[in-house]
Amino acid sequence: MALSWNEIQSKAIAFSKRWEAAHKEEAQAQSFTTDFLRVFGVSDPEAIGDFEYKVPLSDGKMGYIDYVWKQPPPPAGGTPFEKGAGETSPLSAVAGIKGVSRSDGGLFICGSDGAKIPAKNINPYLLEAPTVFIESRSKPICDVPNMSLGNQPIDGGHYLFTAEEKEEFLKKEPQAEKWFRPWIGSHEFINRYYRYFLFLKNCSPAELRTMPEAMKRVEAVKMFRLESNREVTKQLAETPREFAFTNISDGTFIVVPEVSSERRRYIPIGFLTPEILCSNLVKIIPNATLYHFGILTSSVHMAWTRAVCGRLKSDYRYSNTLVYNNFPWPEAPDKEKATIEKLAQAVLGARAVFSDSSLADLYDPLTMPSELLKVHQKLDRAVMKLYGFDPKTTELEIVAELLGRYKELADNDIK
Repeated sequence: MALSWNEIQSKAIAFSKRWEAAHKEEAQAQSFTTDFLRVFGVSDPEAIGDFEYKVPLSDGKMGYIDYVWKQPPPPAGGTPFEKGAGETSPLSAVAGIKGVSRSDGGLFICGSDGAKIPAKNINPYLLEAPTVFIESRSKPICDVPNMSLGNQPIDGGHYLFTAEEKEEFLKKEPQAEKWFRPWIGSHEFINRYYRYFLFLKNCSPAELRTMPEAMKRVEAVKMFRLESNREVTKQLAETPREFAFTNISDGTFIVVPEVSSERRRYIPIGFLTPEILCSNLVKIIPNATLYHFGILTSSVHMAWTRAVCGRLKSDYRYSNTLVYNNFPWPEAPDKEKATIEKLAQAVLGARAVFSDSSLADLYDPLTMPSELLKVHQKLDRAVMKLYGFDPKTTELEIVAELLGRYKELADNDIK
């Protein structure tokens, strides 16, 4: 999980104090580098990079990089940090080059073939881009609908049923059927199946008392909350039929899974209708339009996500406060917005052709239909044009530009 700026700052101050008396490298270089990487939350540098990495110098000799931090492997079908024609796909940002004179250049990004790509500045995200820190933000930095997490039940699982468990429950208490609502989290949404939630908030006391099995569930939730070590959860025992946090949209809304495989070129997002309850393992955007869907499912937004999101193992962990709220949206005149909406609808239409397939099937790099990929690529080009990017703009360059735009927005926000 990504560290907050305050955590990084605290670790950096402690690091500088530990090494303030060091004057030369000698054999302690690896210890220095390891300690430095811990500032950013890297506990096992050798798991994600290499010490003493060889690199050819401009004079034909070999130099050594103290440490190379490799980028994650590219998703099949497209590389994060995809380079234009004739360019190399970068491995990492580097510092501490042995055998390199001042005239040979200072900072650079190292390509997968060992070639050096000069860099004027390498920021904390290991990109040649302005030095900025993306911090949690409670509201979007641009004028777009709010994104928040789904419903948080804190019910000990007593209201939650599989399809089979629901059927067994209804055999005992058929009158409870109208109180069941479809329930999804990230896994359910991506893999196209429902669980079911016994949502009794609006059930009248008189009706509830005629359903003994439902009453047992309410009592179990009350006891579960009372037994918690957290005082705030104990207080929720006073309203056992209500969510700890409620977020139910009045209309159609966008769903973004919180966790998604890094193998996918695009995070599978989509629209759902109000009768479906979402768990706190997805993010939802009420009042969102096809335009918002189009931008969020584009390669530009994916480039931003890969650069700034947290990770669960190596999977994307999407955050509203870090990723969505800090994303710099483009200026979109009505004509261009209509184009994005038309292409966004085409993406949904291409999905619908394969009605037997889940989002996991549709976005697996090995099984993604060519029809779906093509409309995504058309949408990608339209969104890039909206940002003013050339079709050959690399992902590194896209992220660098987005970080610059973010910095400008953030600076103006402070003012």
